[in-house]
Amino acid sequence: MGTKLKNKYIIAYDICDPKRYNKIHKIIKKYGLPLQYSVYLLDVTRLEIEKLVTELRSLIDPEKDDIRGYYIPQNTWKVSMGTSIVPNDVLPGLWKDQTTAEQDDQYALFT
Repeated sequence: MGTKLKNKYIIAYDICDPKRYNKIHKIIKKYGLPLQYSVYLLDVTRLEIEKLVTELRSLIDPEKDDIRGYYIPQNTWKVSMGTSIVPNDVLPGLWKDQTTAEQDDQYALFT
């Protein structure tokens, strides 16, 4: 991964202390889009994700708080069901267009 190439990550967090939560929430909000409560989608460079991790590490209480980050490979299988709070044109290419046959194959996983 180059330093200018952007990659997608999912960040989810559970912070016990309200003051720490507010600080962490403000920081993560600068980097990504909220998908759900305390779950964010980031489209960032390697330098940006490293900076974010460093910032978060300095704020959390490792005995009480939990922050998880997941890299989303470019050619991975993703599914979205129902209404999304993130419009398709906000992060183009996140949910790649699929043929009907591909959608049918994926739907079979949930039936």
